[in-house]
Amino acid sequence: MQYKKILTRLLRYPEITGEICDYLKNDFLTSTGAYRYPYNILYVNGLIKSGSSWLGNMLAMIPGYNLRPINDPEGKTRSHDISEPVFSSLPKKRYSVMKLHTRFSEENFEIIKKYVPKFVVTHRDLRDVCVARYFYVLADPKNELHNLYKSITKEEGISYSIDTVRDFHAPWVNGWTNAASSNPEMILVVRYEDLNSDTTNTLNRVLNFFDIKADNGLINRMADTKIRKEKDLAGALKKDLPGKLRSTARKGIVGDWKNHFTKEHKNKFKQVAGGLLVELGYEKDDNW
Repeated sequence: MQYKKILTRLLRYPEITGEICDYLKNDFLTSTGAYRYPYNILYVNGLIKSGSSWLGNMLAMIPGYNLRPINDPEGKTRSHDISEPVFSSLPKKRYSVMKLHTRFSEENFEIIKKYVPKFVVTHRDLRDVCVARYFYVLADPKNELHNLYKSITKEEGISYSIDTVRDFHAPWVNGWTNAASSNPEMILVVRYEDLNSDTTNTLNRVLNFFDIKADNGLINRMADTKIRKEKDLAGALKKDLPGKLRSTARKGIVGDWKNHFTKEHKNKFKQVAGGLLVELGYEKDDNW
């Protein structure tokens, strides 16, 4: 089924022949024993807008690993849950990279633990997530909130995004950071800000966590996809292939919230997740 999807995409988009060949070559060489890694699955579980697609694409540059299409017959990933086929349908003797936004619940965690001995959780300053989400919805006509956001002011739209932080993003981060504190050998937490400002060292930390030895040349090529100020990640990660992730990034600027938050937004956010910002080290107190 994996390869049928790949060949279908190749017929529809012949310009991606090179990427398809790399994908097939990775699996073929793995079948010959060319690659030996301790973990078949490198799973990146990311908060929305926290660089998880970027990290997933970089990990897929490791020889032998491929980003796989998501097999989700129950449709659970649409609500940020997970089902066993997402992992059980992966090729057993191949190397896979998976990226999802799975929220924390005991049921989700049990499924992940069943198939993945170690995984990475990414998160980001929730104020920047709030702003990134607002512009994402505004730019996506298919989003259910698109028409609403178009009909209101930016200030009102960001206020709506703060409500989403309260209802979804803050509980997501709380759940997984708490799980990581209790399971440090299983879960590595990576902040988007560290990935952005110190890409090479952060990548080394991720690779060491997965017991993967990579030469400096590969690490430098991975780090060369770094998002620079005012650079849209879509320009660097524009591939949309079976197993490749399409970027949904806008600018990826750390601290962009300062350009958009009003005093009212700040006060509302402090009530919603001010304590969490301090807990995660983004602020020392509420005086920001």
